[in-house]
Amino acid sequence: MLYRCARQNAYYMAGTPHSNPNQQGRLDSTITAEQGRVMEDVSVRILAKRDIVVVNRQKELPADFPMTGHIDGEIDGTTIGFEHKHPGRYDFIRLLKYPFEEAVPGYVLQTVSYGAALGWTDTLFVMLAQDASGIRGEAAVNRHAKNPERRWAELGPNPKVFIKQLDLTSFYKTTWPKLAKRARELSGAGTAPGTIRREFDPEVRNRNNEPVFPCSHCEWYDKCKQDGEGTIWVTPV
Repeated sequence: MLYRCARQNAYYMAGTPHSNPNQQGRLDSTITAEQGRVMEDVSVRILAKRDIVVVNRQKELPADFPMTGHIDGEIDGTTIGFEHKHPGRYDFIRLLKYPFEEAVPGYVLQTVSYGAALGWTDTLFVMLAQDASGIRGEAAVNRHAKNPERRWAELGPNPKVFIKQLDLTSFYKTTWPKLAKRARELSGAGTAPGTIRREFDPEVRNRNNEPVFPCSHCEWYDKCKQDGEGTIWVTPV
């Protein structure tokens, strides 16, 4: 959660009641999240076929760590974490088009936090696409793009499974200190999350006069507008 809006994080950590429990797309995203949890077992079985065993599934982070959470698992006999993801078409195609850290920065920030807590040197990601047929169709079109630099599909990527092992060691020197500071600052917000400066503007509208992402999906949208801009800055990531 740390990569999301600081105000949103503060509301969540304080247990603030939702002012917009059915905000745009929430029903869809709730069902998709349940699909992702079911698909995690499939990711584990994919690795098992390669004789890679996942242990410590849903292990909780240490109580004295500056944030809470449960990991997807760890690779048996190693210092490598395991992370399962179930991305939609947009995020999965980003994985095929861009360097990993640029494509899914939120995934990276999350696993750096987990790795710092548990002493990981790497994380092994297994991504199972929600919409393989849609990705296959876009890849077929992309192979005929006039500009060769835009042909991300030329290498014939698998439209369903993406596996990546990420070395975490450099992130512990650059990214983790900021993440830890951000977590401590948010923890100090206590019962006054509305004092945290928000990092996005809920007043921004699209051409249809509708809120734009990510505010459009925030379950505290009205509460955030009511609380105003906020006065306490939190370390950005």
